[in-house]
Amino acid sequence: MEAISAGKDDAWLGTEEYVAESTAANAYIVTGRTIASHPLSNDVLHGITRASLTRLITATEFTLGERKFTIDEAKSADEDFAASFSRRAEDTPERRSA
Repeated sequence: MEAISAGKDDAWLGTEEYVAESTAANAYIVTGRTIASHPLSNDVLHGITRASLTRLITATEFTLGERKFTIDEAKSADEDFAASFSRRAEDTPERRSA
């Protein structure tokens, strides 16, 4: 509800203080050459897009790390993105205005 009242069309969700995913996509942050996403658990979407991104990322110069991260880490990351089967991977510049 907070995201809707702020005029946003999506939100990153979490457990306790950690980001788990967006409303319908996996959430990722990029810091340097490291891409982080929440570890697989019942808190995140398991799926072919996540598995495909894992394969693609490990084939690049980037390192993929599955770890919990906070919204403050996401705000200070070099980049962030959300990806799902129903949407393309996209930058989320509005996160900086929150």
